[in-house]
Amino acid sequence: MIDANSLRADRPAALTLDAIARTPDDALTELIHYALLEQMGPNLEGERRLLATARPGLRAFWVAYTVELEVANGGFNQYYWNSAGAHAAEAPAAFEYFGATKHAAIMRKANQVRAEEEDVMKTYQNQGALEAFSASHEQTHLGPL
Repeated sequence: MIDANSLRADRPAALTLDAIARTPDDALTELIHYALLEQMGPNLEGERRLLATARPGLRAFWVAYTVELEVANGGFNQYYWNSAGAHAAEAPAAFEYFGATKHAAIMRKANQVRAEEEDVMKTYQNQGALEAFSASHEQTHLGPL
């Protein structure tokens, strides 16, 4: 069985039924995430290419999971900063695909707040430094979400 704590080091070369069967439930999303990253390659063009042809469930997984990763790591401000909200518009539908209606509602609210703050946040993003990112936290209303 694959240990969830060492999945990065022990992840299989391909996403197979055997790999899924050996993976604990709490590590399946990470297994799928890494398998998709392998398919996408090192740049955003690979992500666009894969998502353009992905089935609805896989696309919903990728969108919802990437939002979850960023928000869990640093909040919605980090999500919009790092990804420029690349999939923010479709994120509510992605959450709804899995029945996560509360997540979808929160994402809609975050998108609304971000749209209202877009001009202010662009001034920080144009500076591009870590200090600007930190300063942007003081200006956003995304924190309470």
